[in-house]
Amino acid sequence: GPLAGLELPLRAREEASARWRGTAAHDLYRFAAPDFKSHFCDDGCKHDHHPSALGVYLNALVFFATLFKRSPVGAAWPQGQTIDGRQLPTIPEESAKALQQIVHDVVLPHMELWWSGERPP
Repeated sequence: GPLAGLELPLRAREEASARWRGTAAHDLYRFAAPDFKSHFCDDGCKHDHHPSALGVYLNALVFFATLFKRSPVGAAWPQGQTIDGRQLPTIPEESAKALQQIVHDVVLPHMELWWSGERPP
């Protein structure tokens, strides 16, 4: 199948970009509050399973890279701007650049798989 040649796990090329592993991956989900009890987990997690601003931005970068077949490195990021009457969140520049690089490293090398038109096994 089209995913047969894919080496797992997918990894960022630069170790410095791999900051959201393990428990830090929770930062990609929305933190509700210290006393929040999520209905989606039974281990006392304090996150609901909706993406945080970082998670939404990561998703947007993946879609951009996949659909336009271009690197997201250098893309703009939300900095509290107001667009269509809604204020965007603020993402730190360092985090935005790290996410851009992760998407560049993980998505672009495998474009032939994503666009092959074949069904995964």
